[in-house]
Formats: sequence, C-alpha cells, structure tokens
Amino acid sequence: MVHLVGLLALAGVLQTSPGSTPPVRVETDSSRHEIVVEYRIREMPAGHDHHAHGGHASHMQRMVRFPSPVTGWFRAAHLELFDPSGTPVPQRALHHFNLLNLSRRQLVHGGVERMWAAGQETDPVTLPGGVGMPVSSDMTLGIVVAYIPEMLPPGSLVRLRLSWTPRNTNPRPVDIYPLPLDVNYL
Repeated sequence: MVHLVGLLALAGVLQTSPGSTPPVRVETDSSRHEIVVEYRIREMPAGHDHHAHGGHASHMQRMVRFPSPVTGWFRAAHLELFDPSGTPVPQRALHHFNLLNLSRRQLVHGGVERMWAAGQETDPVTLPGGVGMPVSSDMTLGIVVAYIPEMLPPGSLVRLRLSWTPRNTNPRPVDIYPLPLDVNYL
C-alpha cells in the first residue's frame, strides 16, 4: 500500500506547464490493432533525489496518466527503450514498468489494477487467442516508469506497444483480469 500511495503521489510531479510538451504520447493504429504509448525522459526538477528500494540500484520513477484510446481487449505487450539518439538500449536500464488501470481496483488488494508489468528480465507477452483484458475508452490508464538515469538520460524514450482486439470481434474474447498475489506485501 505504501508503494502504491508513493506511485500516485508522483503523478503530481509530472504536471506539464502551459505550452510544454506532454510527457506521454499515445497513438492508435486501428488497421494493425496496435496502441503505442511513448514516454520521453525529462530533466529532473532541481532538488529531486534518486529513489532506492531495498538492495536495488538507485533509480528514478515517474507516473503519467492518459485516457484509454480504445474499447476492446488488450492481448499483448512489448517494451522498447531508446537513448536520446534513437539507439536501442538494453532492458537492464529499466528498474520496472507498470501499466495501470486507474479506473478499477484489484480484486484482493485495494490498490489500482496493474494490467501489465515489466522488469529487466521481462520478455514480450501475448495472451492466448480467445482471451483478453477488457479495456474501454472511459477508463483512465497510467504508466509507471522506473529507470536507471545513467542508462536512460534525459531525451531517452520508453515505448510500450499494446496489441488489442476491437469490441466488435465475434466471437468476443473471454474477459480475464490480472490477479497479483503477494503473501509478504509490504
């Protein structure tokens, strides 16, 4: 619960000033059934320190909200990292990444629903045919990006590719929901 409260508190750090570029860009390709969410790493405001979590390397953490661009089902997720020049960066530059549904709570925990998560070792994920995580255009989604600043300096890009199934698919996929269980949640 403490981590979730901390994550949500970080949302206030990302408020954009008038005329500034938003920190997240969301594009939908309806012909390919793909959503691309891009987060551009920014300079840290003065006075902000790196966050360290129990034995992990020091890292920065940011959260950004955006409206869901589609109604249907998420089926696959793939994460890509690039330095400021556009050169791919190994996923070890990532501490962790979360895709959140800020409009729905988890089943066994009071926190917001974590739809997908990745760490340094996470491979792309594709759900079996016939199932999907329901998503609708009235939901507010969020991403949490925690990264190692020395490996992803300002100007670097974190790109999430989501495959989705449209709502008019017949037969419609079976709804599935993420269910994280942690017996030692602190």
